[in-house]
Amino acid sequence: MTTTGLFHKMIDKNSKIVISGANGSVGKLLFNKLEKEDFLVEKLDLNDLNNKDIFIHLAAKTSNTQEILDSNISYLKECIEYCKKTNIKNFIFFSTMSVYGNINQKNINEQTSFSNTPSIYGLSKLLGEELLKESGLNVLILRLPAILTKNTTNTFIYKLYEKLSNNEDITITNYNKTFTNIIDINSIYDFILTYDFKSKNETFVLGIKKEKALKEVVEFLKKELNSKSNIVLNDNISNFYNIDNSKAIKYGFKQRNIKEVLKEWINLLRA
Repeated sequence: MTTTGLFHKMIDKNSKIVISGANGSVGKLLFNKLEKEDFLVEKLDLNDLNNKDIFIHLAAKTSNTQEILDSNISYLKECIEYCKKTNIKNFIFFSTMSVYGNINQKNINEQTSFSNTPSIYGLSKLLGEELLKESGLNVLILRLPAILTKNTTNTFIYKLYEKLSNNEDITITNYNKTFTNIIDINSIYDFILTYDFKSKNETFVLGIKKEKALKEVVEFLKKELNSKSNIVLNDNISNFYNIDNSKAIKYGFKQRNIKEVLKEWINLLRA
C-alpha cells in the first residue's frame, strides 16, 4: 500500500484499519460491516503500536462541556500521535453538520460560511478538523447530519418516529421544504471504500438524496408504522437547512433513496 498521500482505493482488503469509538452506536455498525466483509479491522488500543494503514475516528461526546473537550480535542490529539507512532498515514474523521451552527439556508455545502452561534460540540469538531489539517496526515473529513442507528434518540427524525409509533399528533413547520438531513451507515461505508484521494485534505458534506419534502417523509413514516397520528401542517417558518451533495457525487458518492433508507432504519429499530 502506498503512503505518498495520493493513492487509489483508500481502503482495500489488505488495509489494516483501526477504529476509535467502535463500541458506540455508529462505530458498532461500521465495525461489524467491515468485519463481515473480511476487512482487517480492529478496535483502537492505544497500547498496540503495531503498524496500521487507516484510522477511522468516530469517538466523540456531544454533551457536557468538559467531556466534549476531553474527548473531541484532547483524545483526538492522542489519536493523531498514535497514528504517527504506528505509521498510519490516512485518517477518516467523522465530523458533523453542527460545525455550521444555527443556520437557516438551502443547499449547505463545503463552502458555506459558519454561523456565529455554533454549539460547544460544533466548535469542538471544527477545531478537530483544523488539528487534523495541520497534522501531516492524509485526511478525509465527513460532515454528517444525523446518522440512522438504534441510538439516534436526540434527533429530529427519531422524535418523529417516536411520536408516530405512539400515535401522537405531530405539528411540522417547513413541511414543503426538501428534507436531506439524515444519512445511513451503508452510504458512508460505500463512499469511503470507493473514495480516491485528490489532495492531502478533503472535506465533504453527505446527506440523503434530495427528492422528498418533509411532509412526504412524515407521511411515509406514518404509513410504514401504521400510525394513527394526525399530521398538522404549520405555516410558521423556523430555521431549516438541507444538504448539497454535489461535491461528493463528483467523487463517487451514491445518493440513496430516502424511502429505502428509512425502511432499513425502521427494521433496525425493531430488531
